[in-house]
Amino acid sequence: MFGMTLYYRESDLAGLIEAFRKAISESDRLLLEFYHYKYHSEVGREHGLQGFSRRLRNLCFSLELVFEMLPPESPSIPAKRERKIAEMAIQSFVLGIFGACDNLAWLLVNELKIKKDDGSDVPRKSVGLRSKVVRQNLPIDFVKFLESRDDWFVNLGEFRDTLAHRIPLYIAPFVVRTSDAQEYHQLEDKIWIAIAEGNDSLQAELEGERDRLQFFRPWISHSFGEASPQLVIHPQMVSDLMTINEFGSKTHELLISKQER
Repeated sequence: MFGMTLYYRESDLAGLIEAFRKAISESDRLLLEFYHYKYHSEVGREHGLQGFSRRLRNLCFSLELVFEMLPPESPSIPAKRERKIAEMAIQSFVLGIFGACDNLAWLLVNELKIKKDDGSDVPRKSVGLRSKVVRQNLPIDFVKFLESRDDWFVNLGEFRDTLAHRIPLYIAPFVVRTSDAQEYHQLEDKIWIAIAEGNDSLQAELEGERDRLQFFRPWISHSFGEASPQLVIHPQMVSDLMTINEFGSKTHELLISKQER
C-alpha cells in the first residue's frame, strides 16, 4: 500500500544514519575542546561554556529526539504526540542554531578584543557572525569561510524570522497524492453521512479506505500563504548541525592560533 512506502531510498538511508552519528560525535568532540580552552575574558568564558556549549548540547538532543520521534527508516504515519514533539524539537533547533552562532560571535569579540574603529566597544546589536564590524577584524581566511556560508544564513534566517515573529514551523500529519484528492474528499463526505446515520460498521469501512490514501512525508514548512519552501527534516537538521560544528571548529582553531602567538 502506498501509505506504507519508505520515503528515503535504502542507499540514502544508510548514509543519513551515518551522517547523523558523525554529527553527534563531532559535537561531543567540540564540547571537549571548548571546555579545555583557556579563556582570557569572563564574557568569552560565559559564551563559550554557558552559551555555545549549552546550545550545542541542546541541538544534539533536539536532533536525537526528532530521529526518535520520526524514525527515518519507518514507513508509517507517526502518531500525533510523536509528530508534535518533533515539531517542538525542530523549532527549538532552529532558534538554537542562531543562538549558537551569536555565542560564537560574542566569544570572538571578547577573546580577540575586537573594537570599533574609534576604539569603542562593539554595540550589542552589531555582534554577530555576519556583522561588518566583526568580520573586518577577523583574518581573511576566516572571513572567506563565513562568506561561503552566507546563503545558509539567509535561508535559515527565513525560517527563524517566521518562527519567531509570524508562523510556527509545521509538520503535516499526512499527505495525499493529487490524483487521489477527489476520492479522498468523497470518502470524507460519506464518512460524515455514516456518522450522522449512526452506521458504525460503514463508518469504519470508509475510514479504512480513506486512511489507505494517506501517507507521511518528513517535510517541515511554516506558512502556506507565504508559499514558504518545504525542507526534508532529517538531512536538513543533520546538515545544519554539521555546519554549526564547522563554525565551532573554525572558531576554536582561530582562538588557539591567536593564543600560540
